[in-house]
Amino acid sequence: MHFRKNLTYNVKAVIDIGSTSIRMVMAEVHPDKDVKVLESLTQSVSLGRDTFTKGRISSATTLLCIEALRDFLAVANTYQLNIEKDIRAVATSAVREASNHLEFMDRIFTATGIEIALISGAEVNRLTFFAIQPYLAKHEELRKQHALFIEMGGGSTELIGLKKGRISFSHTHRIGFYRLSESADKANTELRPSQKMLHMELRTLFRNFQEQSTTTVQRPVLVFMGSEARLAAQLLDDAWEVDTISSFRCSEVDKLIQRIRKLRPEQIATRYQIPYDDAQTVEAAWSSYLQIAQEFGVKRIYTCNATMRDGLLSELRASSTWQPDFIAHVLHSAKNIARRYQVDMKHAGHVCEHALQLFEALKNEHQLGVREQVFLQVSAWLHDVGHFVDATAHHKHSRYLIENSQIFGLTPQEIKLCAMIARYHRGATPKNSHADYQNLSRHHRRVVNNLASILRIAEALDASHSQRLHIEDVEFKEDRLELLHTCEKSISVEEMVLDRLAKMVRQVYGRSVVLKKRKSRKSVQ
Repeated sequence: MHFRKNLTYNVKAVIDIGSTSIRMVMAEVHPDKDVKVLESLTQSVSLGRDTFTKGRISSATTLLCIEALRDFLAVANTYQLNIEKDIRAVATSAVREASNHLEFMDRIFTATGIEIALISGAEVNRLTFFAIQPYLAKHEELRKQHALFIEMGGGSTELIGLKKGRISFSHTHRIGFYRLSESADKANTELRPSQKMLHMELRTLFRNFQEQSTTTVQRPVLVFMGSEARLAAQLLDDAWEVDTISSFRCSEVDKLIQRIRKLRPEQIATRYQIPYDDAQTVEAAWSSYLQIAQEFGVKRIYTCNATMRDGLLSELRASSTWQPDFIAHVLHSAKNIARRYQVDMKHAGHVCEHALQLFEALKNEHQLGVREQVFLQVSAWLHDVGHFVDATAHHKHSRYLIENSQIFGLTPQEIKLCAMIARYHRGATPKNSHADYQNLSRHHRRVVNNLASILRIAEALDASHSQRLHIEDVEFKEDRLELLHTCEKSISVEEMVLDRLAKMVRQVYGRSVVLKKRKSRKSVQ
């Protein structure tokens, strides 16, 4: 029994339910220090085999999961951990895409008391971002160049692109080793991915990367993550350490592939002391590294030991996910999307500046926090992307494009909210007859109303796209907001559009909005 008295840290556990295994990490979480791992446990369970070849998780696999989780809980109990407060369990595509995922999660909760949270690819990318921060801090070359972090799993491939240390894009592709084995004989226990299918899918991944990247990146630093990458590093790098990034030539990886190509999965598992499911995919993983390197024309690749579990622990340590550095990456990702759709960036930035100013002025009334503030900023940068499709009803096109984009750090639900806010920056105000708006929760409807009405005002204040008008102060006068400025040029266009768009502010905040020129100091004297 591990007793915890008068400690200046918390002991937490995170559980990752993946395609090939269930893993738990227990660690000391200090508020101002690095996380210290206490226990790291792994149990092979082929959830991905069920989901990506049969569409559902079998009863037998569910029982294996329950047994593994009960074993994990036995260890957690020695640290006196509370299931609800101290343990966080997440599951990715292998559970999320199973047709019986709700039944599976209910069964796990009934048997173990563990509540599983399904997380999207966007959330995985966010957690990966947190996980790689210590590695970026140690390796300056990754912060100065274009870097592409890649993790290929059983059901999906996660990509995070960095440009001089900033997130340039993040994307999740439905390319995974188990998914590539869907066409295999279902009765066959060996599911080595088809090399032909793998080649085709990786070509698609490469094309998608070039489309997602706002600038053509010919030779990024390729950093691979995952258990297969970790095994390659251990075999090729004599000086390999858990918390470092390893580098080796592609020719070395090719020799490694030739070494294992003649081996059966069970032989690979025995020789390299890895789970059988990992042994089935290791050749395909290493071949993928080489093909991706060839597509980008690089001769050397890197591996990183960061895992989503590291990100979960890092998130538990932080007082809030929405820290300034994280927010900067979210906005950088949104701006890259705006550039891709040829948005007038000066106008978008001016709208964003006024939107933030109004958000702060109305804070006591809307009572929204930093998370919603980020939604407003993202919506401001992206509200005009619909012009890329057509100027007519561009707000509706903006909503579609935003909703179908992957914005780093935001969940699909959060992206949908940003899309709704941008959709209402002009045109009709939200109505119950709008099905998607009606289907939102009351809280989310309130968020959309409060932020969309602010965005409408910010849009009106630069209706001429000239950035000539700058609001210096916001004053509350009984039932109206006075926006004070000192602009000497004509703002008739802004006044006309404001008169039309400000009606929503009256509906939401009960106030009219007027522009008022502030007297200059000379005239006052």
